[in-house]
Order: sequence, then structure tokens, then C-alpha cells
Amino acid sequence: MEKIKSIDELRKLKEQSQAFLKTRQKDVKVKIYISVDQEENTNGSRDVLLATLDELQKRDFSDFQIIERGPIGSDIKEPFMAIERDGKFIYYSNITPNMAREIIASHAIKGQIVSDWASKRGNL
Repeated sequence: MEKIKSIDELRKLKEQSQAFLKTRQKDVKVKIYISVDQEENTNGSRDVLLATLDELQKRDFSDFQIIERGPIGSDIKEPFMAIERDGKFIYYSNITPNMAREIIASHAIKGQIVSDWASKRGNL
């Protein structure tokens, strides 16, 4: 994580954290599963997570839960994101932070699957 350079950045981080914790305590419309590299962000998963949180906050969307996952199999390349919405899972693999932003805007918030990037459908 980058160093916090101002009090405004610290406040923003605090607001993000509070919104994130709040959503863990209720039923949510969208569950977002993201692969998390526990080591040194070698696969970029941490950047995908930060981009996801930023996009959710920019769009003032709070009806979500983020669930961190480890690797789930060789057919899904990391970093991956799975969106569970309306009881259906869609996987997106080998994603970048910019792709994560588009997936959040289109699929998580509007319910429109990003077909070009969807790699699998089904349960985790």
C-alpha cells in the first residue's frame, strides 16, 4: 500500500473501511470474490482489489460484499474476480485493475455481464 500523504487520504481510507465493514454485516445484492496473493502482490491481485474498492466508492454503491479467495484451479488464471448476482456466478480471469473497474461498473452495479472477459459460469 502506498504511503498516506494527507489527512484527506486518511479520511477516504477510513470511509472505505467503514463501508466495507458495514456491508459484511447484512445480506447484500452482489458478492464480489477476488483472488488475493498473500505474498508480495506478484500477480497484481492487490491492485485489482484496490481498484475494485475505489470504483465501488466512486459510484456510491454499498450493496456488496467482497470475499477474498485463494487460487481456485488451473482453468481460472489469476488475478480473478467472480461476481455473484441474482444467484449466478460469473468468473473473470487474468484481469487488470482497469478491467476490474469496468466489471464493477457494468456487472456488479448494472447487472450487465462483460461477455468479452467472462471466462466461466457456475459456482465457486
